[in-house]
This record gives sequence, C-alpha cells and structure tokens, in this order.
Amino acid sequence: MSETTFKHLVSKSTLTQGIAVRRDYEAWFGAPGKGDAREIALRYGSGEVQVTLRRLNNESGSVQIRYESKRQGAFRDWLMSTFGSLDAGVAPQVLEFEKEQPDVYRVVPIVGHRLEKLHLCLGPALYHNNADNLAEANPVFPDIPSVICSIGYGTDHGQMYYNEQIRKGFVERGWQADEVVIPGLPLRSDFKRDDVQVEVEFGNARSYYQDYLKFLLPFTRGMIRIGVLLVPTADFARLLCLAGTRRAMKKIGAQGPTDRVPKYSGMITYEKVEREFESLRFILNMPLAVRGIDFWGSP
Repeated sequence: MSETTFKHLVSKSTLTQGIAVRRDYEAWFGAPGKGDAREIALRYGSGEVQVTLRRLNNESGSVQIRYESKRQGAFRDWLMSTFGSLDAGVAPQVLEFEKEQPDVYRVVPIVGHRLEKLHLCLGPALYHNNADNLAEANPVFPDIPSVICSIGYGTDHGQMYYNEQIRKGFVERGWQADEVVIPGLPLRSDFKRDDVQVEVEFGNARSYYQDYLKFLLPFTRGMIRIGVLLVPTADFARLLCLAGTRRAMKKIGAQGPTDRVPKYSGMITYEKVEREFESLRFILNMPLAVRGIDFWGSP
C-alpha cells in the first residue's frame, strides 16, 4: 500500500455522491468506528470543501467519503467539469488523494498521458496459516512484487497483455511455468520455484476455486510449502473490463454504425476472494497468501 497517496477510479457516483475507501486505506484516512462520522477537508483546484468521512453501521462496516449536500455543490461541479464523460469507450480517469496534514487532503485528477505513467503494484493482502512469516523468510518470495511492480499500465492493455508480461517476468527470474501440478491430472501450475507456487487469476468469478485445488494437491505431497494467489482488485478488474469494451467498440465501429455497446464483467477480484475466505478456510490446511494486483504506481 502507498503511504503517501490514495487513488480512486472515477465512476458516475464519484461525480454526484462520494467514494468508497478501500479497506487497506481505512487507517490511512483515520476512519472512524462503526456508525460514526466526522468531517475532513478536501482541497481541489483553488477551492476547499468540508466532506463527511463515515463508517456504515452494518455488517460490512465500509468507509465512505460523502459530499451530497448543497454546500458541497462547487466541489461536485469541479468534478463534473474535470472528468466530464464516463461513457463506454472513454479512457479511465483517476482521482488521487494526497495527505497534506491530518484530515486535510489535496485531490488531483489523473487523466490522459498521466495515466500512462502508472504501473502495476501489489495491493491488499490476506495471509493464512502462518503464510506471512513463511513469505518473509523465503528467499524467492521477493520475486513476486518485483515481477508485478515492473509492469507498466496502459489504458488499452487487456488481460492477455498482463498475463504475457507476468509470465515473462517470472521466467526471467528462474521460475518454472506450466508444470504439471501432480502426475495423472491435467492441471498445470502457473509458476513454481523451489517450494513456492504462484497462481495468477484474471478469469471469471468462479475460476479461482480451481486454484485452491492446484495448491492443495502438491502441498499434501510435500511438493510445496506455500501457495500465492494473485488476483486483480475491483478497480483493476474494472479497468480491464473497460479496456475490453473499448477494443470491442473499435472493432464494431470498423464494421459500420451500431447501437450495440458490448459489456465486459464478472472478473474475479481480490474483494470477492476476501469475502468468501471465511467459508473456505476450513479446507485450506496449508499456508496461503492472497494478494491484490493494483495499478497504483506513482504517475
């Protein structure tokens, strides 16, 4: 997680209501307790606005920044004029928060060429069965963030591009790719080195269950000590789906006028894996790390 900035992928609700704070940044904002709220200041352009930082009083306890009142209208107008169109086919737009002092944040738009300077990074983490300690002591583990953080973000890059770059990075660092998980089954691991196995999942929301099986089978035979599952965060998954939509629209446009707008959705996300983990942990009798792939490298 970045210690200096928080980046939010702009959506329609960003322009009119507020934003959700990612769980791994709640402490960075000093989020209040469940059901509580307080005001923080956002500085934008030449203006400043007081907004509400609140934690919902429900099971999720999610944290939000809200600015729906009349007195916050100038800030919403600035957002609308800055980010304007969010129609399908438009390049993604990002709002960056820089902490200037406690409860005071400068918000800066990242659009156009600034987006192309972002790069991938590892975001939120979930560790199971002492995986964090094993990872810290394992000499090959630093390869994982090294591979991910070396990949540049591109607004038109899709799942295939990132899979190719990730594969290239691991192979160049001496990892084996596409090895049979155990003899007799048509299952192959993504990457393996020594006693660490890595699965990278950009598939649909159900495909990651098979990754757990690909960890458990070699672990029970003593072939690995720890499994690492890498999946996109919800924001990065949205970007991949938007890129797919833009590519499809260009292809359709080349074939002639149409009103059909293709939709891409249903990709697995770190947030889904985290939500479901409690229901699955009883079968995961091995050290396991889950990391979210983000695109928040500094522009």
